[in-house]
Amino acid sequence: FDVRVDGDLEVQRVAAIGYPGDKIGVVALDREGLVSCCCLVNGTFSPFIAPLENWTSMPLSMQAQIDVTGYARLLLAALRNAGHMLDR
Repeated sequence: FDVRVDGDLEVQRVAAIGYPGDKIGVVALDREGLVSCCCLVNGTFSPFIAPLENWTSMPLSMQAQIDVTGYARLLLAALRNAGHMLDR
């Protein structure tokens, strides 16, 4: 997935891609569009990632009607709490 994060003071976008073995690569872009954090996480973050994956798989017309900003903020908070965004 690749989603815009409105309301976060440091991150503008967050994206992720799944890898074999229950690994997920996450990239966060700052307000200037530069990479502010990248990390590899495990399945413990799945509850935060699943809603964003589901949204991405929807047709664009449905995506436009559903706000996933809250889910993106929850993912960022979980990453920060786990210490994955210390290089920001």
